[in-house]
Amino acid sequence: AASAAAAAIGAASAAAAAIGAASAQRSEPSKPPSIGILGTGWGLRVQVPEFRSAGLVVSAIYSRDAARAASIAETHGIDHGCDSVDSLCALTDVDIVSCVGPTSTRCEHTLTALRYGKHVLVDKPMALNEGEALVMLQAARASKVQAWMDFELRCTPAVVKLRELLSSGELGSPLHASFRCVANFGFLAGKHSHWATREQGGGVFSAVGTHFVDLTRHVTGCEVARVSATQRPLVATLPHPSSGAPMVVTSDGLCMATLEMVQPTRDGDTANAASSMPLPVSIFISGLSPGLPFQNTLTLCCERGSATLNLLDATLSVHRTDAPGQTEVYGGGGNAWSEVGTPALGRALVAALKGGQGPAEAGGIHPRDLATLEDGLIVQRVTDAVHESARRGGVWMFVDREVP
Repeated sequence: AASAAAAAIGAASAAAAAIGAASAQRSEPSKPPSIGILGTGWGLRVQVPEFRSAGLVVSAIYSRDAARAASIAETHGIDHGCDSVDSLCALTDVDIVSCVGPTSTRCEHTLTALRYGKHVLVDKPMALNEGEALVMLQAARASKVQAWMDFELRCTPAVVKLRELLSSGELGSPLHASFRCVANFGFLAGKHSHWATREQGGGVFSAVGTHFVDLTRHVTGCEVARVSATQRPLVATLPHPSSGAPMVVTSDGLCMATLEMVQPTRDGDTANAASSMPLPVSIFISGLSPGLPFQNTLTLCCERGSATLNLLDATLSVHRTDAPGQTEVYGGGGNAWSEVGTPALGRALVAALKGGQGPAEAGGIHPRDLATLEDGLIVQRVTDAVHESARRGGVWMFVDREVP
């Protein structure tokens, strides 16, 4: 692992050398900032309308098929429909590039955008593995542009409030946390796709678990020390998109993971046992749950109260030991990812590019608290460890918490 990381850093240095000139000559973005989107799934369905509502100009979109790219652009009122990543990134009216295509394309797309001196927003998981993530991180640092991870849950008012409650110590130290996602994801019922292929970065942990890891790190300030996991595909095969022939599913349709996180003490309070013990976090994700309604929640229990975050409606419910029978509710507004988190992320990006010194809105995230590629690297390491633990029968895998 160490030699692979060293090789990745060396490759990153070479990539960085190729990036410098374009970055040095890059002009400041116009007002309002504009974004080009590399992806026609989530990028078209969610980011195009929600980023527009947030004040970003969606100026370009990419599809490998030229006719489809042109049709999408015309239908959705986008100036440029591009059939190559280079052509989109070369546009002068693109300030940010959203790399939201399949995971297997993320490293290449990010490096291309950086080579043209663009700010980047990188979807999760950051890459196929830690080696790719290191290359991306080092290239972004060398480019001198801004680079963020698309962990939009951070931006929801409910999560902002939860982080405030924990950082203030109102609820005391966290005791344990559990995520439960019971779903029926389309990629386990339709035709075979990259989501059904582990080697291409598919699976439910990549889709959802990565968000859970970042969310826990963000609100608690803890880092993952080690993980143990069990994974199953749940379906053996899915039909080929064109021929219909059965194709083997290699990604996880079920993931049950236990994380132990290092809980830092507050103000050197080493006498507090809860703050000095590892924070256990359980993650249960089922992508095939016949007959069950969709559930997606975080329950976080602390010394002086507990909180439940419902990600389906972006609400936070807080229960305090000194106010039995009472429930405080914060947030709301719809799905935490698409309807609340993505537009809030867009507003935070606008604020960040305009040099904002505070949240773009009351109860919003401060631009400095947006997820970075350093965060993406840490989550990638956890993701790699989860998959490796599952491959090896659930053995505990330690996670490197240092960022080079």
